[in-house]
Amino acid sequence: MAEKLAKRRQEEIFLVALLEGRTIAEAAKQAGISETTAYRWLRDPDFQQRYKAAKEELVQRVLDRLIALGEAAANTLRDILTSGEGEGNRLQAARLVLNTLLEGVAYQQLEERLTRLEERLAGGE
Repeated sequence: MAEKLAKRRQEEIFLVALLEGRTIAEAAKQAGISETTAYRWLRDPDFQQRYKAAKEELVQRVLDRLIALGEAAANTLRDILTSGEGEGNRLQAARLVLNTLLEGVAYQQLEERLTRLEERLAGGE
């Protein structure tokens, strides 16, 4: 039982390290496993599913934060447009947030469409 918990803990450390952008070698080292084990885990369907779900959750959290920033960015644009002042840095930041938000929404819509298509194909339609 303790061995199983230790392995699960190592898997979680490895997974989080990958999500933080570490290389496979770095993530393996951080988790205290060999690269061979890391690659074996990456081929395991159960681990792949958990990794995919964790990435999707992370993307959704980032999108949620961008959505919240989007309102502030829109307000910044409104303030700049109505004030007549040359707020170059604020304008650039507002543009970046809005562009990223729009890209995120487009990505999310594309992901939803792809999921629906995959479901239809799996269902034989």
